Formats: sequence, structure tokens, C-alpha cells
Amino acid sequence: ISPEFQPDGTPSYKKADEYIKTTFENGSCSFEWVHTKADGNLLYIDTMLTTIFIQNKPIIYAVMRDLTERMKAEEELKESRRSISALLANLPGIAYRCLNNSEWTMTFLSEGCKMLTGYDQSDLVNNNVLSYSDVIHPDDRDYVWSEIQDGINRGEHYRLVYRIITASGDCRWVWEKGKAHLNNIGEVDFLEGFITDISDQKAAEDALRESEESLAITLQSIGDAVIATEV
Repeated sequence: ISPEFQPDGTPSYKKADEYIKTTFENGSCSFEWVHTKADGNLLYIDTMLTTIFIQNKPIIYAVMRDLTERMKAEEELKESRRSISALLANLPGIAYRCLNNSEWTMTFLSEGCKMLTGYDQSDLVNNNVLSYSDVIHPDDRDYVWSEIQDGINRGEHYRLVYRIITASGDCRWVWEKGKAHLNNIGEVDFLEGFITDISDQKAAEDALRESEESLAITLQSIGDAVIATEV
């Protein structure tokens, strides 16, 4: 709303005179202002002034349109976007939207991108510096493609675990879940999903497996020793 109004939202007389002058000079003028109702609620009003002539005398014709519902909707949309942005910023990973192509061209990435991959969002969006496919470990790229296409063909969410190479050269294990969004003729418009780091979990699983294998070997050795002793 224009700041050229009094604190209570009503147009100043000075500005009103200027709008009238502009209308007479240019034939029309429009502006927005706020009206405080008797109950204290605000009305957001769009006003259009037009010069018309009646019996060769110029008269200003005013049309006012209530913008209150539109302004409320815009505020609600802003708040919704703020909430979603805050939620995405606190996710322990990446929320994404990408194209279903060999490069996984990203059209949106949440703020977790830097923490997970070491790359800025802007580096990966639209393949500005590199594609997300470049981040995936070379040995896992065919697997990632196959698993995602299989999920798309089944019309279900895809879930997969694979490795990425970060900007610093570290190898990390990630878990990804997503789904394809189709257009009205059944073609894939884009993919949306979430990727999170499971390196610690994977390391723990590997350590447990190695421990179990070591225990099995030890038990086998003990068993062999017992048998040899009995013989």
C-alpha cells in the first residue's frame, strides 16, 4: 500500500489534490489505500479515477475495488512460503526437484545441499557448475538410474542407497526417496524427493558385519581346535 497516506491509512488532502490534478491532466489515475472500519478491521482499496465530460464540463468518476481478500491471500501465501522455507532449511539432508534425465538436472535444491555435498545450491541447479550425476559415485550411477526408472515404471516411490563424492573428495553414503510427477498424458514432468546422509549408519553396519565375520572365524577356529584335541 502506498506510503503516501496518513498513519490511519486515509489519503492526505494534499495527496488527494495531487491525484485529482493528475486525473484532470492525464485523463485517469489509480492508487491503493487502507481504510480503517468502525470495528477496527482494515479494508484495502484500489481506486481508479477517470475524467469524464458531462455537458462539456470535466467530472471525475471514481471506481473503488475491495482488495482485502486478495491481500489476505497474499499474506497467507507469504507465510506458507516462509514456513516451508524454514522447514526445508532444518531438514537433515536435501529436498529436491529434478528432471528425469541422465544428468538429474536439478531445478530446486534446499539449503541442506551445502552440508551434504559441499557444493552450493547454485552450483548444481540447472547444472550451472556440475550436474548431480557428477556428484554420484561413478560406480553407482547405472544403479541409481536403474532403480529410479524401475520406481517410475511401477508408479511407486523409489528408495535407494548409494555413494556420492563431495566437493572435498570425501565419499558419503546417502539414502534417497522420491517419486515422479506425471503430466496429463502420462509423461514424467519432474521428480521430487529427499536425500540424506547415512554414512555413520553404514559405517556402523559395516563394523557390525566385520565383527560378526570375525566372531564366526574365531568360533570356527575354536571348534576346529576342540575337534583336533578330541582326536
